[in-house]
Amino acid sequence: MPTPVFLTVDTEFAWRHHAAGRDSDEIYARSLEPAGVGLSYQLAELARHSLKACFFVDPMPALVYGLAPVRRMVETILAAGQEIQLHLHPNWTAARRGTGASITAASSSTTIAWPSRSTCWCARPICWSKPARPSRSRFAQAAMPPMTTR
Repeated sequence: MPTPVFLTVDTEFAWRHHAAGRDSDEIYARSLEPAGVGLSYQLAELARHSLKACFFVDPMPALVYGLAPVRRMVETILAAGQEIQLHLHPNWTAARRGTGASITAASSSTTIAWPSRSTCWCARPICWSKPARPSRSRFAQAAMPPMTTR
């Protein structure tokens, strides 16, 4: 009997590259396309094996670098037919471009709008919905509580 598996990928700018004062293009390359096994490779491998994954994208770097890098991540993932959900690192609310330093969160005024093509907002990511056949595993049952609507 096959074992159901959830493939999830945290998709984000690495804070250490921001802290080192790197620009957004270099942070994108180092965080999302490192050593030839980054986002593009992962998407190609998923497609090659006809697999779906849920990519948890952190939009918070848009507060510092604008929407372009986040849009690039989101559009790349959606173009590959994969799912996107929200993933947050709130430390970005106090970040400042070019220095790796922080500012007060109160001075940040950028609003981040999640893309309209993303999946629905719900109490937990849509990829945690119950499989067609219930699992007998206690772990799987605990990890997939009943979905609720709001």
